[in-house]
Amino acid sequence: SKDRTRDIIHVSDVANAIKLSFDNPKSYGKIYNLGTGKKITIERMIHLLTVGLGYKTGGYPVKYESSTAGDPFDTLADINAVKSDLNWKPLISPEEGIKLTIKSYKNAKSKKEKVAK
Repeated sequence: SKDRTRDIIHVSDVANAIKLSFDNPKSYGKIYNLGTGKKITIERMIHLLTVGLGYKTGGYPVKYESSTAGDPFDTLADINAVKSDLNWKPLISPEEGIKLTIKSYKNAKSKKEKVAK
């Protein structure tokens, strides 16, 4: 369903949380949920990817299927423990994370194309 939601996080926020956990004995032996604490719909993610990659919206119809067994409709990370223990917070929104990922992809693709010439 296009209305399903996910809590996605940019890799730099994950790396920052990992570094903070190494430097803080309070985190030793603990498991933390990481996310932005914000939901983004599947439809919104597809729109951002489509536009960001330069494709025409609606040019490639997306077929939204019914749910898969065991796949939750909504996900939202509870980040209270990591915020409290490590004084960590995500710095990049889901939307900005998608934009940064697309930018990185385009840069890598451009470099690969230059090497291939």
